[in-house]
Amino acid sequence: IDCKQSLSLILITVGWSQVIRDSGFETQLVIWTMTTHLTPREWMTKPMEPVSCPRGLEFLLNLDHLLVHQQKEPLEVWTGFETNNKYAVCNRNGERVYFAEENSDGCDRCCYGSERPINITAVDMYGNPVIHFYREMTCSSCFFNVQVMNVYSPPGCLIGSVEQDFTFLYPKYNLKNAAGDSMLLIRGPLVTTGFFSNVDFQVFGSDGQTEIGKISKQWGGLLREMFTDADIFGVSFPGDLDVSMKAVVLAACFLIVRAFFFFFKNSNYCLPIGRHERDEVSWNGHHTTV
Repeated sequence: IDCKQSLSLILITVGWSQVIRDSGFETQLVIWTMTTHLTPREWMTKPMEPVSCPRGLEFLLNLDHLLVHQQKEPLEVWTGFETNNKYAVCNRNGERVYFAEENSDGCDRCCYGSERPINITAVDMYGNPVIHFYREMTCSSCFFNVQVMNVYSPPGCLIGSVEQDFTFLYPKYNLKNAAGDSMLLIRGPLVTTGFFSNVDFQVFGSDGQTEIGKISKQWGGLLREMFTDADIFGVSFPGDLDVSMKAVVLAACFLIVRAFFFFFKNSNYCLPIGRHERDEVSWNGHHTTV
């Protein structure tokens, strides 16, 4: 493997078979077998860094789509024990833009589940922290509970936030800049759960009417959906959107994943941006294999 690719070939093969014997009659019941290949990918070439661009966000300058691929953990597949979530954030060509990893302890993951704090750091190809996403612990049983995720780039410097609005009919999020001004709006569907249904979270401009993008989940098949947290999400936005707000839209993706998909793990509720076929995603004629 070329050193520039710096990504290892991961091959996970999980099989579980059970033999049922009854009065000399033998039946082999294969519960499930899953083989997943994650091929090595080169990192995206670093563009020139504009003076006004926060360091590390220059990778987002010319992008209008991101593919967020949650990594599969063998321990989680075999035991069901929740591990720190890891995400490969790629462009439409499958080149890695960032690698994001959750920082939480086993007690929080075991006891609090989706209500635990969200503490995710995205790093660049050199391992330098670029974006920090943070949401405090939440309480789903609290009637007026709303979630707020702050976005920092570089870590320690606030560039925006994602704030949930209290609504009865559908999930709604305000995306704000560092000054606290509402810049974008995300609105989810009326019903966010449904077995194998397709649903989008739409991104609107500041007027709340003009759709400029979406956050969608790529259906991964019954076995992967049921037994692991390994998922594929698509994020789209205008190419000329401010890079700080692009990072905030990415933060909204992480927040929506935790708030809705994690909670309803056995339901597929998000519509993929493209067609899913053997981990191939299609965006407007551009094909990406992950």
